[in-house]
Amino acid sequence: MPNELHYKKLENMYLSAKINETANYQIQVSERKSEITVEANPDMYHAAGAVFTYHHF
Repeated sequence: MPNELHYKKLENMYLSAKINETANYQIQVSERKSEITVEANPDMYHAAGAVFTYHHF
């Protein structure tokens, strides 16, 4: 399997997780590197103004 196809499958597997329904997560996988980004929204913050820990990786 070419690496690009494998990386795309990893991205799709990650994006299919239930946690991704809580915010706009994006992932990019390549050789020796992966990058996950998320748009923070007001629902992610607790009363002290920090992001809930389940959004940390």
